[in-house]
Amino acid sequence: MPLDELKKVPYGELYNNKESKQLVEWINGNLNQNEAILSDMPTSSIIRCATRNRVVINPQYEDYDIRKKTRFLYTLGDYADDKWFGEEMYQIYKCEYVVVPKKFCLIPNDETDAINKLLKSNDYTKYSQTAEHGDRLCNRLLMKTSTFDLLFSNGHYFIYKYNKDRVSRNDKLGTTNSFEAIKPWLSRCSSDPKCPQQIYSTFSFLNEHVNSQLAREILEYGIKTYSENLLMIRLYAEAMDYDLERYSVANKYYRKLIYKMGDECKSREDFLLLSQYLGFLLETKEGNHKEIKSIVELSSKCLDLQYKGEDSESLCLFSAQLLEISRTFKDQMTRPLAQKFWQKGLEYGRQNECFYKHYSKFNQNPPRKRDLFANFLFGKFQVP
Repeated sequence: MPLDELKKVPYGELYNNKESKQLVEWINGNLNQNEAILSDMPTSSIIRCATRNRVVINPQYEDYDIRKKTRFLYTLGDYADDKWFGEEMYQIYKCEYVVVPKKFCLIPNDETDAINKLLKSNDYTKYSQTAEHGDRLCNRLLMKTSTFDLLFSNGHYFIYKYNKDRVSRNDKLGTTNSFEAIKPWLSRCSSDPKCPQQIYSTFSFLNEHVNSQLAREILEYGIKTYSENLLMIRLYAEAMDYDLERYSVANKYYRKLIYKMGDECKSREDFLLLSQYLGFLLETKEGNHKEIKSIVELSSKCLDLQYKGEDSESLCLFSAQLLEISRTFKDQMTRPLAQKFWQKGLEYGRQNECFYKHYSKFNQNPPRKRDLFANFLFGKFQVP
């Protein structure tokens, strides 16, 4: 294992990822410090360490009461009544906020599945073999009920607030149309500059796991509301490209982004966009000779940028794309440019699959075994 791999914190209970960072930033920026938050133990450990909010389930010790709270929380993956869940939260645990990890929404409808066996042994269980997957409480909170208000979503975590005042008035309770249930969150989200990212992340989650129709409605709402927002345009183009395979629509929005760049490459984000768009044009055959050539010419202005180690693979892939294009264009610019981006990628790191895959295309001699081993261990490689 390479040394840099040994230094990485493993994914799992620590949840060391960008989604947990977004969760913490939202909590610290939007909730009062005296508000209690209910969530599972891994998420509660994040909240306890990175915020000043009180957690209902304390991850540092376990006793009978803690186990009881955990059994209650796990009804999110069951078919419990949403009003009952909210009242229990508020009356017993003095809590109005719950952070729901997506795992509760993805429990398979298979009675032999381990989590379903656990649910059936739960004192609070409402387990049903005939109920639909979308009837699980986690999914109903997102798409069908007005008992809780969605406050934050990044496709990995969902934050809800129990609307006790609405419940006490019996105001608009029960099931609602999916988009109508989620629309108040979209309206509240509009004041947050990170809302386009939240919209895209929620779209990705729904499109992959739950409800593709609702996913598309959210995405279309996003591009309509943020029609000139560069982040939203890019995320919309990516959704049309990777998720929905509507390549002509994706090309339209990629072009819009490139047009807004003008004739300058000012940041590594600009380079990553050019790399992404060039790969799209080559793979989908959506671009013509003139369009591809303009991307190649513009990319030459990205050579002097300051990159990060994580960009080494992108630089490598881009050089390989340019090399492929040079065989078609037969010009005096593309191949030398490919070589320059290859060297630039080497400056920032060689421990990636792209480097090994395309090494022989840029070097006459194959890599020596001892050099490969040194690179594997230390990231050092003597390139002839």
